[in-house]
Amino acid sequence: MLVIISFLILAVVSVIGVPILNVVYSTNLNKFIFAFIILMVGGIASTFATVCDNILTVLRKQKLLVISFASGFCVSYFSANPLVEHYGIYGASISFTLSMLTWLLVSLIIYFSAKDSYKEKK
Repeated sequence: MLVIISFLILAVVSVIGVPILNVVYSTNLNKFIFAFIILMVGGIASTFATVCDNILTVLRKQKLLVISFASGFCVSYFSANPLVEHYGIYGASISFTLSMLTWLLVSLIIYFSAKDSYKEKK
């Protein structure tokens, strides 16, 4: 359900987000709409990763969060410069989204592993 709502929000923001930012910042940002959409996907991934991390904290597995944070950092560290040099603002948005997706993926892997070990203890 949350995934569907996220994609609905992404669709709405894709249509009205840049025009609103054009008014707020008094500049034409229409050429950056694709980068904006990529950043929104990264933001959605970040939100789900945060939820997953909060669940891991409730399961008392917060020490494992270092793994997911470090994974996201490494992807960002190694992808940002090359992508920005080649693609500019689009490269920055791709790097951000890749690092957020990595954070989410690793957090989910940790969650499913921790959930199983939590059930075994009970």
